[in-house]
Amino acid sequence: MMHACKKLVIAFLASCAKRKLKHWHPMVIAVTGSVGKTTTKEAIAAVVVQQYRVKKTEGNYNTDIGLPLTMLNMNAPRSLWEWPLVLIRSFLSSFQHDQQDCFVVEMGADKPGDIAYLTSLVHPNIAVVTNVAPVHLAEGQFRDIRSIQQEKSMLVRCLSAHELAILNNDNPLTREMTTMTKAVTLLYGTSETSQVRVTQWKREEAGISFSVQYQGNIYPFFAPVFGEFLLYAFLPAIAVGFYLQIPVENIQDAIAHVRLPKGRFNRIEGINGSILMDSTYNASPYAVQEAVDTFVQIPAKRKILVLGSMNELGKQSVEEHRKIGMYVAFVPDILLTVGREASFIADAAKQKNPALPVYAVLHYREAITVLQPLLKEGDLVLLKGSQNTIFLEEVVKALMRDPSKANDLLVRQGPEWQQKKG
Repeated sequence: MMHACKKLVIAFLASCAKRKLKHWHPMVIAVTGSVGKTTTKEAIAAVVVQQYRVKKTEGNYNTDIGLPLTMLNMNAPRSLWEWPLVLIRSFLSSFQHDQQDCFVVEMGADKPGDIAYLTSLVHPNIAVVTNVAPVHLAEGQFRDIRSIQQEKSMLVRCLSAHELAILNNDNPLTREMTTMTKAVTLLYGTSETSQVRVTQWKREEAGISFSVQYQGNIYPFFAPVFGEFLLYAFLPAIAVGFYLQIPVENIQDAIAHVRLPKGRFNRIEGINGSILMDSTYNASPYAVQEAVDTFVQIPAKRKILVLGSMNELGKQSVEEHRKIGMYVAFVPDILLTVGREASFIADAAKQKNPALPVYAVLHYREAITVLQPLLKEGDLVLLKGSQNTIFLEEVVKALMRDPSKANDLLVRQGPEWQQKKG
């Protein structure tokens, strides 16, 4: 019964969203990928707003319900009882003409068919694919990484010859999508065949300075972030800006003032003079390795790595967790894992580096108990784990120098999430 009701709601919202587009004809920039969609979407919106009136999907409203709600200017209801009013307001909104002339939309997929459905609601004029990586491999999701590639490629397969596909040239499975679309393609990355190419970068005290080459010219940029992997979120935004002929100085200014979404490698001051790198929004093997690679390069008196379970890895879960354990074995001074699956990280790391102090706990409250007395001035702590059941943001909250800022800085602080955390 509940499943049937959900299908009816989805169908109703879809019809309202399609009606909306008959009155509202924005340029649509759509973003998909296994990792980095939200950060990329935010960077693109920051660039495009320099010249256009922009609507964007908020947070991770990237699903068959979240996307039409965004189009209809609705927030997701907090309870079942609010749905009738939301549906009535959605119907009324479907007849209204929005003032924005650009819609930057994130499209998520955790099973085959999701991208095709979302592009049936709103057709992109510019499509961005950030990468293809092994995520959403649990039962009922994707069979393997090739099936993930097939799904993500649906975003560029739907484009016509006069539309644009912006693809990550450094990710082989994404680069292959150049052969899967009729659209004009624009490749970004670090390799020499990239049309929008990072030629050099340097970590500075306040962020990263880097140079981008495009059509024979080199342009300097600065981003107030920590982590070279975040350049892969800024490059497609810069590519969009170049394509839309937004003045370079405006693109540079947008990137210089970009704010990362919550839980995406944000620097937060911790207790006892420590520094927390909050990457608690989500985790996959690809994303964990990216974060750890940056963590290695940031100077600190002592480094503490806190890794939660990586969910939705299916039959590969134990193997992937053990691979991470081997990967990080010589990185931190202390390793703490949170969650049942994450214990395989701890086991593998200890096996490879018996001298490494390792703690393995099942619940975030246990992690807090371990970490609070450990932290000292000069410690750098990276926290990264999957979003459901792990809740490492609560560990960050307990270790923040000023927990009163939690609602402004941390993910999943709303009442609905607090009920799940118990």
